[in-house]
Amino acid sequence: ALHVGISASLAGTTFSLLADHPNEVENCLKFMISFMKCEDILHHFKEVNSEILSHEQISVRSSTSNDLYWWITTALKDDSVCFMDTSWNEKGVAIFASACWSEKIINGAEISPDQSWSLFSPHVPPLLMENELREIGLTLLENVLLKVPPNSLLKSSATNAINLIQLLSNFLIDSSYKRDAENVTCFSNIIQKIVTRFNPATQVDIICDLVKNCPYHGLEPWLLGLLRYAIGENAPLDMMWIYFRDVYVDEMMKYVDEDSALEKIDQFFINIEHYIVIVNIIRNFVLQENSWPKMLLRKNFEQIFGVINDKIGTWETKDVEKPAEYH
Repeated sequence: ALHVGISASLAGTTFSLLADHPNEVENCLKFMISFMKCEDILHHFKEVNSEILSHEQISVRSSTSNDLYWWITTALKDDSVCFMDTSWNEKGVAIFASACWSEKIINGAEISPDQSWSLFSPHVPPLLMENELREIGLTLLENVLLKVPPNSLLKSSATNAINLIQLLSNFLIDSSYKRDAENVTCFSNIIQKIVTRFNPATQVDIICDLVKNCPYHGLEPWLLGLLRYAIGENAPLDMMWIYFRDVYVDEMMKYVDEDSALEKIDQFFINIEHYIVIVNIIRNFVLQENSWPKMLLRKNFEQIFGVINDKIGTWETKDVEKPAEYH
């Protein structure tokens, strides 16, 4: 119990120190390595750090008799135990995680891509939230993504991805408002890499969740466009076609009246970019697979495009007033 108390106190103090003084990471890292090597209760540095850094997995699989489980669950509730700093400082732990990766303390062939993502991705957001640490967070994320092959992660790892993409999307929108093209490209590429690291079925789940909860209407078509990367040989895309049908295709058809004329044009234009993206994805699928998606009725698209073409032909008449969104 004394060893556990001392270990928890020193670890808590170290993480709190790192949160306030990120430039001390090298000294703190050396201290933690030396400390953990000499403590009987912490046998293997890599194993222990893996457990410390992935405390969510510990709390699920461990019993209350586990020393690390005791420290982590206690630290999440209180700042101190018996007047010792046992706090779980997310920012400090994130800096420590980044240092563990950059110093290759937890990095190697023995750690699978899935483990790398599960272990390190939760520590990226605390770094991104701090302006002075954002570059460290982006570097850590890029390095982890390099280790994870495309289409390899499963749905069990999607929660971290969704939270991370939502945060990166905020930075993307902010950069767009500031006309910062470099950062727009940077954040766009990172989001794309995160999505494509998951298998096709999970990519669809992630994008559907992101679009459903997206606070930026203008960002939704871009997110939908990421689904084009899910298309591949024998990819299970039924859920994507069902999503397109139930959310967008059925909506498009509501704008075609009984006389096959386009009505409520102003409302139709609100999601016009969404419709264009979906049509392009379907077109790419047809070109690659030489077949039409089974979950979608081709006649619906033929009807809506016929109506739109007729309307465009009418708008091209000089005597007809064109809507503001005509282009």
